Amino acid sequence: MFVIQAPDQVRGHWQRVTEMLRKQFPTAVPVMDAARDDVLAFLHFPQEHWRKVWSTNPLERLNVAPRGALGSAEIKRR
Repeated sequence: MFVIQAPDQVRGHWQRVTEMLRKQFPTAVPVMDAARDDVLAFLHFPQEHWRKVWSTNPLERLNVAPRGALGSAEIKRR
């Protein structure tokens, strides 16, 4: 579970991490800036739902299958 609970704290932490990476990984910063809204989309849900929506497990199950097709891990699971 996240230690940070308030949406403003999560956004602030994202910004601090981005700034920490700026010196060593400058090319990562524009990528992080572009992804910020997508990664932090869970903040728009009620906090009691965060635990269910912040995981990437459903995406990982697909094993980067072609669009519309199921990945091998998802087929095995079903």
